[in-house]
Amino acid sequence: MGGVDDFTRYAGFISDNDRWTRFEHGPGDSVISTPPKCGTTWTQMLCAVMVFDGPTFPDKLDAISPWLDVNTHSAREVFATYERQAHRRFIKTHTPLDGLPMRDDVHYIVVARDRRDVFESWQNHRAIESTTPRSRALYERHGFEATGAIELPDGPTLWPIWRPPTT
Repeated sequence: MGGVDDFTRYAGFISDNDRWTRFEHGPGDSVISTPPKCGTTWTQMLCAVMVFDGPTFPDKLDAISPWLDVNTHSAREVFATYERQAHRRFIKTHTPLDGLPMRDDVHYIVVARDRRDVFESWQNHRAIESTTPRSRALYERHGFEATGAIELPDGPTLWPIWRPPTT
């Protein structure tokens, strides 16, 4: 299969697939490649149940299977998480397959979702975080509260936001 130079580069302030050129795969790794809002966490959970032979895991799902190419965590930190694992690893990414170096000893799991469902999921997701002061102010006018700030390297500040459910 292709080498590390045979893939499309996807880089932005949220993620950068160049990390895959430095990541040390292990034989039998499973890479979960899904577009956002298309079943990534659901697929990670299925993998975890199979790897750990049931619903009890040694840690939180995002600690066991962190998003490899997200810029909110250092590459060193994410790589170290995977390097410490003795169990079969399942690795999260939102990078499409053409942006991943392909290896014969790695399994690639791809999930797709009807675009209408994705739209609805994004509508719900937009209530979780805000990426600009203008949109933050808009959400606050509608009863949302900023619950903190996430400083991205070379990117905007993200404000996780919350509003109690309404009826």
